[in-house]
Amino acid sequence: MRTWGNDNAKRSAKLKSNAEAGGQVDPLVMCDAPTKDQVATALNQLSEDMLSVGVAMEYLGGFNEGWKEKSAELIGASRIAKVWFDEI
Repeated sequence: MRTWGNDNAKRSAKLKSNAEAGGQVDPLVMCDAPTKDQVATALNQLSEDMLSVGVAMEYLGGFNEGWKEKSAELIGASRIAKVWFDEI
């Protein structure tokens, strides 16, 4: 699971303040909102990982027809993630 923020002191202060006020913990307090650059970087990494796994599955697909089909789908999905990265 990806966490976007890394300011633990700020997050702890928010949680403590919220608890002292008798409120429920807001799930959005648990992680900082991602930046546009962080989302772009995550999409780029996702695309590269999907392509890498898809190519490996394609190689092994010569031995397993189901993997061959799924590899093509994964490689196609990696291209979509790359387009989204490029658009950001």
